[in-house]
Amino acid sequence: MFWVPKGWVPYYAEWLLSFPRAPLGGVSVNIWVLACAAVITLAHDALVAVMALVGKSGGAQKRREAPMKASDEKIQVVGGGRSKKES
Repeated sequence: MFWVPKGWVPYYAEWLLSFPRAPLGGVSVNIWVLACAAVITLAHDALVAVMALVGKSGGAQKRREAPMKASDEKIQVVGGGRSKKES
């Protein structure tokens, strides 16, 4: 069991950490499981973010190596002009 030293947290926090069955000042199994699950989730999200960043930087280099060729077709802009209302 993990014990919180006296005076580190207020009474209501001690009570919450010991909820539902640990003695006052101890950390219950339920709270410990929630804390471990939160840390594992954060570590997983950080790892996924790093993998995504590494994957994007590799893809950008591939795009620079093979630029796209411009086509000879003309592009027509539709509805691009502004008109004034005259009164």
